[in-house]
Amino acid sequence: MVASLPLFENTGAIEHYDKNYTLGFYFPSSILRNDKLSKALRIFKSAGISRYNKTLFTIVAHSIGVKANEDFPTKMTVIIRALGHREQVVKRTDQPLDKLGKMIESTLKKKKAFYVPQILAKLGTHAPLHYQDADSRERTIKDKYIFFFNQFVKSTNDGEGVTVLVIDDVRTTGATLTDIGRSVRKDLPKATLLSFSILETVLELDFDARDYNSKLVNRIRLFGTLIGDYEVI
Repeated sequence: MVASLPLFENTGAIEHYDKNYTLGFYFPSSILRNDKLSKALRIFKSAGISRYNKTLFTIVAHSIGVKANEDFPTKMTVIIRALGHREQVVKRTDQPLDKLGKMIESTLKKKKAFYVPQILAKLGTHAPLHYQDADSRERTIKDKYIFFFNQFVKSTNDGEGVTVLVIDDVRTTGATLTDIGRSVRKDLPKATLLSFSILETVLELDFDARDYNSKLVNRIRLFGTLIGDYEVI
C-alpha cells in the first residue's frame, strides 16, 4: 500500500504544456527556515534519495503515476528531466532527479513508460539560474534545449498517442520548463506534454502556502507511521 497525495494542476501556467503539476511550495530558508517540505527538497537536491527519504519520494512517484493514469490514457509515456547548469547531455543517470524518474517509470509500467533523459540535450552550459531574476533566466535558457525523440523511437510520428512528462525539482519562473516544452513541441507537436516540479518557489511569506505544506507534511507523516517509518519527513 502506497499513499497518494494531491497534486496542484496548473493548466496553461507554462507555455507549450497541457498541464503542469506540483506537490507543494518551496520556501527559501531566508523566507521561512523551518518548512519541512522545503528542507526535504534541499536534502534531495544535495544527497538524492536514500533510506532517510525513500518513503517520501515513493509517495511522490506514486502520486504522479496515479494522476497520469487518471488523466492521460496514451499508448506511451516518455519521462525526461531538466538538465543541470553544467550538463549538456545526460552522461550519468545517478543524479537525484534520475532516481525519481526511475521510480515514476516503475509506477507507470502498465502505461508503457520509459525514463530516457538522454533524448534531451542542451546547447552549452550556463550560469546557475537560482541567482538570476526572471528576465535573466529567460535570456540564459532561451533556445538552449534540443529534444531527440527519433533517437528513442525510429519513427516520423508527430507525437499523437505519446505523453512526454518533464520532471524538475523546483519551479520558480518556469523558464527552464518553457524551453524544454518548446523543444518537445518542435519534434512532437501532437504529443500530450506534462510537467511535474516537486515544489513551486514562493518568494515571499505566504501563510496559505505555509499552511498547505504543513497539512501535506501531516498526511505524509501519518502514512509513515502506518508503515513504521517514523522519520519519513
